[in-house]
Amino acid sequence: MKSILDVGSGAGQIAGHLLDFSDPEARITCMDISQPMLRRARQRLKSERPDYVVADVTSLPFANDSFDELRAGTC
Repeated sequence: MKSILDVGSGAGQIAGHLLDFSDPEARITCMDISQPMLRRARQRLKSERPDYVVADVTSLPFANDSFDELRAGTC
């Protein structure tokens, strides 16, 4: 996967695993409705990656097909 969206990133627990185990060239975007939680994730991860976006999951600010698709049963 080259473009990954972590929805509901919170303090970055999953993003930390994505940084460790995804392709080093993959673009990772952390999205959460809480700016303070994303700030906490940024401080916790201490990495140039990922990008952080404050948004509500019911209204995603991304174009269709902006991220790779993971289908059930493929992981």
